[in-house]
Amino acid sequence: MQTSVRYILLTIAFMFLSSGVLVAGFLDAYESLRYGIFWLLLPLTLIFILAVVVNDRLLIPRLLLKSRIGGYCIAVFGTVYVLILVSLFMEYVARRLLDLPMRITDYSSPWILADMLGNSLLLAMILLGLGLFHLFNRWQNETQAERDLTAKLHSYISTVKNRLNPTLIFSKLTAIAADTCASSESIEKGLRDLSVYLREQLYELPEPPVIDNPKIEDSGNSRVTTLLVSRRYRSGRHLIFLGILAVISCGAFFTTPDQPKFSFDRFLGVLSMFIFLTAIAYCNILWLFPRFMKRGNIKKYTVAVTVLLLIIVIPLIMVQIMTYEPNVYTKQLPVLIAVISTVGSLLTLSLFVGGISSVLLLQNWIGTKQRLTLLKAETIRQEYSYLRKQINPHFLFNVLNNIGISVYDDPNYARGLIKDLMALLKYQLEDMGRDKTSLSNELSFIKSYFALEATRRDSFNYEINVNVEDENVIIPTLLFIPFIENAVKYSAPVDGLPEVRIKFEVRKRRLRFECTNPYDAEELKLIKKGGIGLVNTRRRLDLLYDEAYSLRCVKGANAFSVILEIPLQ
Repeated sequence: MQTSVRYILLTIAFMFLSSGVLVAGFLDAYESLRYGIFWLLLPLTLIFILAVVVNDRLLIPRLLLKSRIGGYCIAVFGTVYVLILVSLFMEYVARRLLDLPMRITDYSSPWILADMLGNSLLLAMILLGLGLFHLFNRWQNETQAERDLTAKLHSYISTVKNRLNPTLIFSKLTAIAADTCASSESIEKGLRDLSVYLREQLYELPEPPVIDNPKIEDSGNSRVTTLLVSRRYRSGRHLIFLGILAVISCGAFFTTPDQPKFSFDRFLGVLSMFIFLTAIAYCNILWLFPRFMKRGNIKKYTVAVTVLLLIIVIPLIMVQIMTYEPNVYTKQLPVLIAVISTVGSLLTLSLFVGGISSVLLLQNWIGTKQRLTLLKAETIRQEYSYLRKQINPHFLFNVLNNIGISVYDDPNYARGLIKDLMALLKYQLEDMGRDKTSLSNELSFIKSYFALEATRRDSFNYEINVNVEDENVIIPTLLFIPFIENAVKYSAPVDGLPEVRIKFEVRKRRLRFECTNPYDAEELKLIKKGGIGLVNTRRRLDLLYDEAYSLRCVKGANAFSVILEIPLQ
Protein backbone atom coordinates (compact mmCIF):
# COMPACT_ATOMS: atom_id res chain seq x y z
CA MET A 1 0.00 0.00 0.00
CA GLN A 2 1.33 3.46 -0.94
CA THR A 3 2.24 5.78 1.92
CA SER A 4 -0.19 8.49 0.82
CA VAL A 5 -3.13 6.08 0.63
CA ARG A 6 -2.25 4.64 4.02
CA TYR A 7 -2.18 8.12 5.60
CA ILE A 8 -5.53 9.01 4.03
CA LEU A 9 -7.16 5.84 5.40
CA LEU A 10 -5.60 6.43 8.83
CA THR A 11 -6.82 10.03 8.84
CA ILE A 12 -10.40 8.92 8.11
CA ALA A 13 -10.20 6.24 10.80
CA PHE A 14 -8.78 8.67 13.36
CA MET A 15 -11.46 11.26 12.55
CA PHE A 16 -14.15 8.76 13.49
CA LEU A 17 -12.19 7.73 16.57
CA SER A 18 -11.70 11.39 17.53
CA SER A 19 -15.41 12.09 17.15
CA GLY A 20 -16.14 9.53 19.85
CA VAL A 21 -13.52 11.12 22.10
CA LEU A 22 -15.04 14.57 21.54
CA VAL A 23 -18.55 13.41 22.37
CA ALA A 24 -17.33 11.88 25.63
CA GLY A 25 -15.11 14.86 26.52
CA PHE A 26 -17.65 17.63 25.85
CA LEU A 27 -20.86 15.80 26.71
CA ASP A 28 -21.61 18.26 29.48
CA ALA A 29 -21.38 21.22 27.09
CA TYR A 30 -23.40 19.91 24.15
CA GLU A 31 -26.56 21.93 24.89
CA SER A 32 -24.65 25.21 24.55
CA LEU A 33 -22.21 24.24 21.79
CA ARG A 34 -24.33 21.88 19.66
CA TYR A 35 -22.42 20.57 16.61
CA GLY A 36 -19.98 23.49 16.67
CA ILE A 37 -17.75 21.49 18.97
CA PHE A 38 -16.74 19.25 16.07
CA TRP A 39 -14.24 21.84 14.79
CA LEU A 40 -11.95 20.28 17.42
CA LEU A 41 -11.87 17.15 15.27
CA LEU A 42 -9.10 18.70 13.18
CA PRO A 43 -6.47 19.26 15.92
CA LEU A 44 -7.42 16.02 17.67
CA THR A 45 -7.02 14.02 14.46
CA LEU A 46 -3.73 15.80 13.80
CA ILE A 47 -2.47 14.60 17.17
CA PHE A 48 -3.20 11.00 16.22
CA ILE A 49 -1.58 11.45 12.81
CA LEU A 50 1.44 13.10 14.46
CA ALA A 51 1.87 9.96 16.53
CA VAL A 52 1.87 7.88 13.33
CA VAL A 53 4.39 10.22 11.64
CA VAL A 54 6.76 10.12 14.64
CA ASN A 55 6.45 6.35 14.64
CA ASP A 56 7.05 6.03 10.88
CA ARG A 57 9.83 8.59 10.46
CA LEU A 58 11.70 8.33 13.73
CA LEU A 59 10.95 5.36 15.96
CA ILE A 60 10.68 2.57 13.37
CA PRO A 61 13.88 3.32 11.40
CA ARG A 62 15.99 4.23 14.44
CA LEU A 63 14.79 1.58 16.85
CA LEU A 64 12.58 -1.18 15.48
CA LEU A 65 14.43 -1.79 12.21
CA LYS A 66 17.68 -1.84 14.18
CA SER A 67 16.20 -4.53 16.42
CA ARG A 68 16.11 -2.39 19.56
CA ILE A 69 12.78 -3.90 20.55
CA GLY A 70 12.55 -2.79 24.18
CA GLY A 71 13.57 0.76 23.33
CA TYR A 72 11.00 0.87 20.53
CA CYS A 73 8.12 -0.26 22.76
CA ILE A 74 9.07 2.26 25.46
CA ALA A 75 9.43 5.06 22.90
CA VAL A 76 6.03 4.30 21.30
CA PHE A 77 4.28 4.29 24.65
CA GLY A 78 6.09 7.48 25.74
CA THR A 79 5.18 9.27 22.50
CA VAL A 80 1.52 8.29 22.77
CA TYR A 81 1.38 9.20 26.46
CA VAL A 82 2.78 12.68 25.83
CA LEU A 83 0.43 13.31 22.90
CA ILE A 84 -2.63 12.26 24.94
CA LEU A 85 -1.55 14.67 27.67
CA VAL A 86 -1.32 17.32 24.93
CA SER A 87 -4.92 16.50 23.95
CA LEU A 88 -5.96 17.17 27.57
CA PHE A 89 -4.21 20.52 27.39
CA MET A 90 -6.12 21.23 24.16
CA GLU A 91 -9.38 20.51 26.01
CA TYR A 92 -8.31 22.93 28.75
CA VAL A 93 -7.56 25.68 26.17
CA ALA A 94 -10.83 25.04 24.29
CA ARG A 95 -12.92 25.30 27.46
CA ARG A 96 -11.15 28.54 28.38
CA LEU A 97 -11.73 30.03 24.93
CA LEU A 98 -15.38 28.92 24.88
CA ASP A 99 -15.95 30.00 28.50
CA LEU A 100 -17.05 26.50 29.53
CA PRO A 101 -16.79 25.03 33.05
CA MET A 102 -13.82 22.73 33.51
CA ARG A 103 -14.53 19.02 33.29
CA ILE A 104 -11.28 18.40 35.16
CA THR A 105 -11.24 20.37 38.38
CA ASP A 106 -7.73 19.43 39.54
CA TYR A 107 -5.13 19.30 36.78
CA SER A 108 -2.44 18.45 39.33
CA SER A 109 -4.16 15.21 40.33
CA PRO A 110 -1.96 12.10 39.82
CA TRP A 111 -5.11 10.22 38.84
CA ILE A 112 -4.93 11.98 35.46
CA LEU A 113 -1.70 10.12 34.74
CA ALA A 114 -3.33 6.84 35.75
CA ASP A 115 -6.39 7.44 33.56
CA MET A 116 -4.19 8.27 30.56
CA LEU A 117 -2.42 4.93 30.96
CA GLY A 118 -5.27 2.86 29.51
CA ASN A 119 -5.88 5.26 26.60
CA SER A 120 -2.16 5.33 25.87
CA LEU A 121 -1.91 1.54 25.82
CA LEU A 122 -4.77 1.28 23.34
CA LEU A 123 -3.24 3.77 20.91
CA ALA A 124 0.23 2.31 21.47
CA MET A 125 -1.11 -1.10 20.40
CA ILE A 126 -2.26 0.48 17.13
CA LEU A 127 1.15 2.06 16.54
CA LEU A 128 2.94 -1.17 17.41
CA GLY A 129 0.76 -2.89 14.82
CA LEU A 130 1.88 -0.31 12.23
CA GLY A 131 5.47 -0.92 13.29
CA LEU A 132 5.06 -4.65 12.75
CA PHE A 133 3.69 -3.81 9.29
CA HIS A 134 6.98 -2.04 8.44
CA LEU A 135 8.95 -4.95 9.85
CA PHE A 136 6.85 -7.35 7.80
CA ASN A 137 7.59 -5.34 4.64
CA ARG A 138 11.32 -5.45 5.32
CA TRP A 139 11.23 -9.17 6.07
CA GLN A 140 9.28 -9.74 2.87
CA ASN A 141 11.97 -7.92 0.87
CA GLU A 142 14.74 -9.87 2.57
CA THR A 143 12.87 -13.13 2.10
CA GLN A 144 12.45 -12.30 -1.59
CA ALA A 145 16.22 -11.74 -1.76
CA GLU A 146 16.68 -15.21 -0.24
CA ARG A 147 14.24 -16.63 -2.80
CA ASP A 148 16.16 -14.95 -5.65
CA LEU A 149 19.46 -16.29 -4.32
CA THR A 150 17.98 -19.78 -4.10
CA ALA A 151 16.94 -19.58 -7.76
CA LYS A 152 20.40 -18.30 -8.73
CA LEU A 153 22.21 -21.08 -6.85
CA HIS A 154 19.84 -23.71 -8.20
CA SER A 155 20.52 -22.49 -11.74
CA TYR A 156 24.29 -22.61 -11.18
CA ILE A 157 24.17 -26.11 -9.67
CA SER A 158 22.08 -27.35 -12.61
CA THR A 159 24.57 -25.80 -15.05
CA VAL A 160 27.47 -27.51 -13.26
CA LYS A 161 25.76 -30.88 -13.30
CA ASN A 162 24.84 -30.60 -16.96
CA ARG A 163 28.34 -29.43 -17.85
CA LEU A 164 30.10 -32.27 -16.03
CA ASN A 165 27.76 -34.92 -17.45
CA PRO A 166 27.58 -37.20 -14.37
CA THR A 167 26.49 -40.18 -16.48
CA LEU A 168 29.74 -40.06 -18.47
CA ILE A 169 31.87 -39.63 -15.32
CA PHE A 170 30.21 -42.56 -13.56
CA SER A 171 30.48 -44.79 -16.61
CA LYS A 172 34.24 -44.10 -16.81
CA LEU A 173 34.74 -44.73 -13.09
CA THR A 174 32.55 -47.85 -13.17
CA ALA A 175 34.50 -49.26 -16.11
CA ILE A 176 37.84 -48.62 -14.38
CA ALA A 177 36.77 -50.16 -11.07
CA ALA A 178 34.94 -53.11 -12.60
CA ASP A 179 37.79 -54.33 -14.82
CA THR A 180 39.58 -56.64 -12.38
CA CYS A 181 41.89 -57.90 -15.14
CA ALA A 182 43.13 -54.47 -16.08
CA SER A 183 46.77 -53.71 -15.47
CA SER A 184 47.94 -50.93 -13.23
CA GLU A 185 49.04 -48.97 -16.31
CA SER A 186 45.58 -49.38 -17.85
CA ILE A 187 43.85 -48.15 -14.68
CA GLU A 188 46.23 -45.19 -14.46
CA LYS A 189 45.55 -44.33 -18.12
CA GLY A 190 41.79 -44.41 -17.46
CA LEU A 191 42.28 -42.06 -14.51
CA ARG A 192 44.40 -39.71 -16.64
CA ASP A 193 41.72 -39.62 -19.34
CA LEU A 194 39.12 -38.80 -16.69
CA SER A 195 41.37 -36.05 -15.30
CA VAL A 196 41.74 -34.50 -18.76
CA TYR A 197 37.96 -34.55 -19.23
CA LEU A 198 37.32 -33.03 -15.82
CA ARG A 199 39.98 -30.36 -16.38
CA GLU A 200 38.35 -29.29 -19.63
CA GLN A 201 34.94 -29.09 -18.01
CA LEU A 202 35.86 -27.60 -14.63
CA TYR A 203 37.92 -24.73 -15.98
CA GLU A 204 35.15 -23.70 -18.35
CA LEU A 205 32.41 -23.54 -15.73
CA PRO A 206 30.60 -20.20 -15.40
CA GLU A 207 31.62 -17.85 -12.63
CA PRO A 208 29.93 -18.97 -9.40
CA PRO A 209 27.44 -16.55 -7.80
CA VAL A 210 28.47 -14.53 -4.79
CA ILE A 211 26.69 -15.54 -1.58
CA ASP A 212 25.96 -12.76 0.89
CA ASN A 213 25.50 -13.60 4.53
CA PRO A 214 21.79 -13.90 5.36
CA LYS A 215 20.42 -10.73 6.94
CA ILE A 216 16.96 -11.70 8.02
CA GLU A 217 18.01 -13.88 10.92
CA ASP A 218 20.56 -11.66 12.60
CA SER A 219 20.53 -11.69 16.38
CA GLY A 220 18.08 -8.81 16.68
CA ASN A 221 15.57 -10.10 14.16
CA SER A 222 15.92 -13.54 15.66
CA ARG A 223 14.87 -12.08 19.02
CA VAL A 224 11.80 -10.50 17.41
CA THR A 225 10.72 -13.74 15.75
CA THR A 226 11.44 -15.68 18.94
CA LEU A 227 9.25 -13.35 21.00
CA LEU A 228 6.48 -13.51 18.40
CA VAL A 229 6.31 -17.23 17.63
CA SER A 230 8.34 -19.23 20.12
CA ARG A 231 6.29 -21.67 22.20
CA ARG A 232 8.56 -20.89 25.12
CA TYR A 233 7.10 -17.38 25.35
CA ARG A 234 3.51 -18.28 24.54
CA SER A 235 2.26 -18.07 28.13
CA GLY A 236 4.18 -14.83 28.68
CA ARG A 237 2.67 -13.25 25.57
CA HIS A 238 -0.86 -14.11 26.74
CA LEU A 239 -0.22 -12.82 30.27
CA ILE A 240 1.12 -9.51 28.96
CA PHE A 241 -1.83 -9.18 26.61
CA LEU A 242 -4.35 -9.90 29.37
CA GLY A 243 -2.55 -7.38 31.60
CA ILE A 244 -2.92 -4.71 28.91
CA LEU A 245 -6.64 -5.49 28.58
CA ALA A 246 -7.03 -5.21 32.35
CA VAL A 247 -5.35 -1.79 32.41
CA ILE A 248 -7.51 -0.56 29.52
CA SER A 249 -10.63 -1.83 31.29
CA CYS A 250 -9.76 0.14 34.42
CA GLY A 251 -10.87 3.25 32.56
CA ALA A 252 -14.38 2.40 33.80
CA PHE A 253 -13.35 3.62 37.26
CA PHE A 254 -13.00 7.20 36.02
CA THR A 255 -15.86 9.67 35.84
CA THR A 256 -13.36 12.31 34.76
CA PRO A 257 -9.58 11.83 34.50
CA ASP A 258 -9.03 13.39 37.94
CA GLN A 259 -11.97 11.73 39.73
CA PRO A 260 -11.96 7.92 39.91
CA LYS A 261 -14.93 6.31 41.59
CA PHE A 262 -14.21 3.01 43.30
CA SER A 263 -17.70 1.67 43.80
CA PHE A 264 -19.15 -1.81 43.36
CA ASP A 265 -20.94 -0.71 40.17
CA ARG A 266 -17.69 0.63 38.73
CA PHE A 267 -15.88 -2.58 39.67
CA LEU A 268 -18.57 -4.52 37.80
CA GLY A 269 -18.03 -2.17 34.86
CA VAL A 270 -14.27 -2.85 34.85
CA LEU A 271 -14.86 -6.59 35.11
CA SER A 272 -17.49 -6.53 32.35
CA MET A 273 -15.25 -4.49 30.07
CA PHE A 274 -12.35 -6.88 30.65
CA ILE A 275 -14.60 -9.87 29.90
CA PHE A 276 -15.92 -8.24 26.71
CA LEU A 277 -12.44 -7.31 25.43
CA THR A 278 -11.07 -10.74 26.30
CA ALA A 279 -14.04 -12.45 24.63
CA ILE A 280 -13.59 -10.41 21.45
CA ALA A 281 -9.85 -11.03 21.39
CA TYR A 282 -9.92 -14.77 21.98
CA CYS A 283 -12.96 -15.34 19.78
CA ASN A 284 -10.80 -13.86 17.04
CA ILE A 285 -7.64 -15.74 18.05
CA LEU A 286 -9.20 -19.17 18.58
CA TRP A 287 -12.06 -19.22 16.08
CA LEU A 288 -12.47 -16.44 13.50
CA PHE A 289 -8.82 -16.09 12.45
CA PRO A 290 -8.02 -19.82 12.02
CA ARG A 291 -11.43 -20.55 10.46
CA PHE A 292 -11.45 -17.72 7.89
CA MET A 293 -8.41 -15.42 7.73
CA LYS A 294 -5.78 -18.15 7.93
CA ARG A 295 -7.47 -19.91 5.03
CA GLY A 296 -7.57 -16.75 2.92
CA ASN A 297 -11.34 -16.12 3.24
CA ILE A 298 -10.93 -12.39 3.88
CA LYS A 299 -14.52 -11.45 2.96
CA LYS A 300 -16.03 -14.07 5.26
CA TYR A 301 -13.62 -13.03 8.00
CA THR A 302 -14.62 -9.35 7.65
CA VAL A 303 -18.31 -10.27 7.80
CA ALA A 304 -17.77 -12.52 10.83
CA VAL A 305 -15.85 -9.80 12.72
CA THR A 306 -18.51 -7.23 11.87
CA VAL A 307 -21.29 -9.52 13.13
CA LEU A 308 -19.31 -10.23 16.31
CA LEU A 309 -18.85 -6.51 17.03
CA LEU A 310 -22.50 -5.70 16.31
CA ILE A 311 -23.55 -8.48 18.69
CA ILE A 312 -21.17 -7.31 21.41
CA VAL A 313 -22.00 -3.61 21.11
CA ILE A 314 -25.47 -3.97 22.73
CA PRO A 315 -24.20 -5.47 26.01
CA LEU A 316 -21.34 -2.94 25.90
CA ILE A 317 -23.87 -0.09 25.77
CA MET A 318 -25.79 -1.64 28.65
CA VAL A 319 -22.62 -1.82 30.73
CA GLN A 320 -21.85 1.78 29.84
CA ILE A 321 -25.33 2.90 30.93
CA MET A 322 -25.06 1.04 34.26
CA THR A 323 -21.50 2.01 35.15
CA TYR A 324 -20.45 5.19 33.32
CA GLU A 325 -21.67 8.59 34.46
CA PRO A 326 -21.98 10.74 32.47
CA ASN A 327 -22.66 8.69 29.35
CA VAL A 328 -24.20 9.56 26.03
CA TYR A 329 -27.09 7.09 26.23
CA THR A 330 -28.85 8.50 29.31
CA LYS A 331 -28.85 12.11 28.07
CA GLN A 332 -31.56 13.80 26.05
CA LEU A 333 -29.33 14.19 23.00
CA PRO A 334 -29.90 13.84 19.24
CA VAL A 335 -29.71 10.32 17.85
CA LEU A 336 -26.78 11.44 15.68
CA ILE A 337 -24.63 12.04 18.75
CA ALA A 338 -25.35 8.55 20.06
CA VAL A 339 -24.61 7.13 16.62
CA ILE A 340 -21.28 9.00 16.44
CA SER A 341 -20.29 7.75 19.87
CA THR A 342 -21.26 4.18 18.99
CA VAL A 343 -19.42 4.29 15.65
CA GLY A 344 -16.32 5.60 17.46
CA SER A 345 -16.50 2.70 19.91
CA LEU A 346 -17.03 0.17 17.10
CA LEU A 347 -14.10 1.62 15.18
CA THR A 348 -11.88 1.40 18.24
CA LEU A 349 -12.87 -2.25 18.67
CA SER A 350 -12.28 -2.83 14.94
CA LEU A 351 -8.75 -1.41 15.20
CA PHE A 352 -8.26 -3.55 18.29
CA VAL A 353 -9.31 -6.71 16.42
CA GLY A 354 -7.30 -5.63 13.36
CA GLY A 355 -4.17 -5.23 15.48
CA ILE A 356 -4.59 -8.72 16.91
CA SER A 357 -5.14 -10.15 13.42
CA SER A 358 -1.99 -8.38 12.16
CA VAL A 359 0.09 -10.09 14.84
CA LEU A 360 -1.56 -13.44 14.07
CA LEU A 361 -0.89 -13.00 10.35
CA LEU A 362 2.74 -12.15 11.04
CA GLN A 363 3.09 -15.18 13.30
CA ASN A 364 1.53 -17.41 10.65
CA TRP A 365 3.76 -15.97 7.92
CA ILE A 366 6.91 -16.38 10.00
CA GLY A 367 5.96 -19.94 10.89
CA THR A 368 5.13 -21.05 7.34
CA LYS A 369 6.11 -19.03 4.27
CA GLN A 370 9.17 -17.30 5.69
CA ARG A 371 10.43 -20.44 7.42
CA LEU A 372 9.98 -22.51 4.26
CA THR A 373 11.76 -19.93 2.09
CA LEU A 374 14.67 -19.57 4.48
CA LEU A 375 14.97 -23.33 4.90
CA LYS A 376 15.13 -23.84 1.14
CA ALA A 377 17.73 -21.08 0.88
CA GLU A 378 19.83 -22.56 3.68
CA THR A 379 19.60 -26.08 2.25
CA ILE A 380 20.73 -25.01 -1.19
CA ARG A 381 23.51 -22.92 0.37
CA GLN A 382 24.73 -26.12 2.01
CA GLU A 383 24.46 -28.05 -1.26
CA TYR A 384 26.24 -25.30 -3.18
CA SER A 385 29.02 -25.08 -0.59
CA TYR A 386 29.80 -28.79 -0.65
CA LEU A 387 29.37 -29.16 -4.37
CA ARG A 388 32.01 -26.49 -4.90
CA LYS A 389 34.35 -28.25 -2.48
CA GLN A 390 33.94 -31.65 -4.14
CA ILE A 391 34.33 -30.37 -7.71
CA ASN A 392 37.24 -28.16 -6.70
CA PRO A 393 40.02 -29.01 -9.19
CA HIS A 394 42.65 -29.19 -6.43
CA PHE A 395 40.58 -31.71 -4.46
CA LEU A 396 39.59 -33.88 -7.43
CA PHE A 397 42.98 -34.00 -9.12
CA ASN A 398 44.72 -34.62 -5.80
CA VAL A 399 42.41 -37.56 -5.11
CA LEU A 400 42.77 -38.96 -8.64
CA ASN A 401 46.54 -38.60 -8.44
CA ASN A 402 46.69 -40.43 -5.11
CA ILE A 403 44.49 -43.21 -6.50
CA GLY A 404 46.80 -43.46 -9.51
CA ILE A 405 49.82 -43.84 -7.23
CA SER A 406 48.14 -46.49 -5.05
CA VAL A 407 47.26 -48.55 -8.15
CA TYR A 408 50.82 -49.89 -8.31
CA ASP A 409 50.96 -50.78 -4.61
CA ASP A 410 47.46 -52.20 -4.11
CA PRO A 411 45.13 -52.28 -7.15
CA ASN A 412 42.17 -53.57 -5.12
CA TYR A 413 42.54 -50.71 -2.62
CA ALA A 414 42.70 -48.29 -5.56
CA ARG A 415 39.50 -49.75 -6.99
CA GLY A 416 37.88 -49.28 -3.59
CA LEU A 417 38.92 -45.63 -3.60
CA ILE A 418 37.45 -45.22 -7.08
CA LYS A 419 34.14 -46.57 -5.77
CA ASP A 420 34.35 -44.14 -2.85
CA LEU A 421 34.97 -41.25 -5.23
CA MET A 422 32.06 -42.39 -7.37
CA ALA A 423 29.78 -42.63 -4.31
CA LEU A 424 30.80 -39.14 -3.18
CA LEU A 425 30.27 -37.61 -6.63
CA LYS A 426 27.02 -39.51 -7.09
CA TYR A 427 25.70 -38.08 -3.84
CA GLN A 428 26.72 -34.60 -4.96
CA LEU A 429 25.70 -34.74 -8.62
CA GLU A 430 22.67 -37.04 -8.61
CA ASP A 431 21.19 -37.45 -5.13
CA MET A 432 21.45 -33.82 -4.12
CA GLY A 433 18.61 -31.41 -4.79
CA ARG A 434 16.35 -33.22 -2.39
CA ASP A 435 15.64 -31.80 1.04
CA LYS A 436 15.83 -35.21 2.73
CA THR A 437 17.66 -38.48 2.41
CA SER A 438 18.03 -41.72 4.34
CA LEU A 439 20.56 -42.15 7.12
CA SER A 440 22.12 -45.02 5.15
CA ASN A 441 22.79 -42.69 2.19
CA GLU A 442 24.28 -40.09 4.50
CA LEU A 443 26.49 -42.76 6.13
CA SER A 444 27.74 -43.94 2.74
CA PHE A 445 28.63 -40.37 1.88
CA ILE A 446 30.43 -39.88 5.21
CA LYS A 447 32.41 -43.11 4.80
CA SER A 448 33.44 -42.13 1.27
CA TYR A 449 34.41 -38.68 2.52
CA PHE A 450 36.64 -40.19 5.24
CA ALA A 451 38.23 -42.69 2.85
CA LEU A 452 39.16 -39.98 0.35
CA GLU A 453 40.41 -37.65 3.10
CA ALA A 454 42.76 -40.46 4.19
CA THR A 455 44.40 -40.44 0.73
CA ARG A 456 45.27 -36.76 1.11
CA ARG A 457 47.01 -37.10 4.49
CA ASP A 458 50.07 -38.98 5.70
CA SER A 459 48.10 -40.39 8.61
CA PHE A 460 44.39 -40.17 9.19
CA ASN A 461 42.40 -42.43 11.48
CA TYR A 462 38.64 -42.38 11.95
CA GLU A 463 36.00 -44.44 13.69
CA ILE A 464 32.28 -44.77 12.88
CA ASN A 465 29.85 -46.43 15.30
CA VAL A 466 26.20 -46.90 14.28
CA ASN A 467 23.70 -48.19 16.80
CA VAL A 468 20.54 -47.74 14.74
CA GLU A 469 18.19 -50.59 13.91
CA ASP A 470 16.68 -48.94 10.84
CA GLU A 471 19.22 -47.00 8.80
CA ASN A 472 16.49 -45.97 6.36
CA VAL A 473 15.17 -43.32 8.75
CA ILE A 474 14.76 -40.02 6.94
CA ILE A 475 16.99 -37.06 7.79
CA PRO A 476 17.79 -33.70 6.15
CA THR A 477 20.59 -33.90 3.59
CA LEU A 478 24.12 -32.88 4.61
CA LEU A 479 23.03 -32.22 8.18
CA PHE A 480 26.07 -33.78 9.88
CA ILE A 481 28.81 -33.00 7.35
CA PRO A 482 29.59 -29.48 8.69
CA PHE A 483 30.43 -30.92 12.12
CA ILE A 484 32.49 -33.75 10.60
CA GLU A 485 34.34 -31.39 8.29
CA ASN A 486 35.18 -29.13 11.24
CA ALA A 487 36.42 -32.12 13.22
CA VAL A 488 38.67 -33.20 10.33
CA LYS A 489 39.96 -29.69 9.83
CA TYR A 490 40.87 -28.97 13.45
CA SER A 491 41.77 -32.39 14.79
CA ALA A 492 45.27 -33.28 15.91
CA PRO A 493 46.52 -36.78 16.85
CA VAL A 494 46.79 -37.24 20.63
CA ASP A 495 48.18 -40.45 22.19
CA GLY A 496 47.27 -42.54 19.17
CA LEU A 497 43.52 -41.79 19.42
CA PRO A 498 41.46 -41.73 16.21
CA GLU A 499 41.47 -38.25 14.76
CA VAL A 500 37.70 -38.30 14.28
CA ARG A 501 35.12 -40.49 16.01
CA ILE A 502 31.44 -40.30 15.12
CA LYS A 503 28.56 -42.17 16.64
CA PHE A 504 24.90 -42.54 15.70
CA GLU A 505 22.24 -44.01 17.97
CA VAL A 506 18.49 -43.78 18.44
CA ARG A 507 16.97 -43.01 21.84
CA LYS A 508 13.23 -42.63 22.29
CA ARG A 509 12.57 -41.68 18.67
CA ARG A 510 15.43 -39.20 18.70
CA LEU A 511 18.57 -39.62 16.60
CA ARG A 512 21.71 -38.80 18.58
CA PHE A 513 24.85 -37.83 16.67
CA GLU A 514 28.17 -37.38 18.41
CA CYS A 515 31.35 -36.22 16.72
CA THR A 516 34.61 -36.11 18.70
CA ASN A 517 38.07 -35.03 17.69
CA PRO A 518 41.24 -34.68 19.79
CA TYR A 519 43.07 -31.39 19.64
CA ASP A 520 46.37 -29.93 20.61
CA ALA A 521 46.13 -27.45 23.50
CA GLU A 522 48.12 -24.93 21.47
CA GLU A 523 45.40 -25.03 18.81
CA LEU A 524 42.63 -24.21 21.31
CA LYS A 525 42.30 -20.58 20.20
CA LEU A 526 41.99 -21.67 16.58
CA ILE A 527 39.32 -24.19 17.50
CA LYS A 528 37.37 -21.55 19.39
CA LYS A 529 37.59 -19.22 16.43
CA GLY A 530 36.60 -21.61 13.65
CA GLY A 531 35.76 -25.01 15.04
CA ILE A 532 32.39 -24.23 16.61
CA GLY A 533 31.32 -21.18 14.64
CA LEU A 534 28.70 -23.12 12.71
CA VAL A 535 26.23 -20.28 12.53
CA ASN A 536 24.58 -21.36 9.29
CA THR A 537 24.16 -24.94 10.48
CA ARG A 538 22.55 -23.82 13.74
CA ARG A 539 20.30 -21.51 11.73
CA ARG A 540 19.24 -24.44 9.55
CA LEU A 541 18.52 -26.53 12.65
CA ASP A 542 16.38 -23.70 14.05
CA LEU A 543 14.38 -23.60 10.83
CA LEU A 544 14.02 -27.38 10.68
CA TYR A 545 13.19 -28.19 14.27
CA ASP A 546 12.52 -24.92 16.11
CA GLU A 547 13.08 -25.87 19.76
CA ALA A 548 12.78 -29.64 19.28
CA TYR A 549 16.51 -30.28 18.76
CA SER A 550 19.47 -30.19 21.11
CA LEU A 551 22.99 -29.10 20.16
CA ARG A 552 25.85 -29.12 22.66
CA CYS A 553 29.57 -28.49 22.30
CA VAL A 554 31.72 -30.12 24.98
CA LYS A 555 35.42 -29.34 25.44
CA GLY A 556 37.30 -31.96 27.41
CA ALA A 557 40.92 -32.13 28.50
CA ASN A 558 42.13 -33.27 25.10
CA ALA A 559 39.00 -33.74 23.01
CA PHE A 560 36.25 -31.61 21.56
CA SER A 561 32.77 -33.08 21.03
CA VAL A 562 29.63 -31.96 19.26
CA ILE A 563 26.44 -33.71 20.35
CA LEU A 564 23.30 -33.22 18.27
CA GLU A 565 19.90 -34.76 18.95
CA ILE A 566 17.03 -34.45 16.48
CA PRO A 567 13.50 -35.91 16.50
CA LEU A 568 12.80 -38.66 13.99
CA GLN A 569 9.81 -38.35 11.73
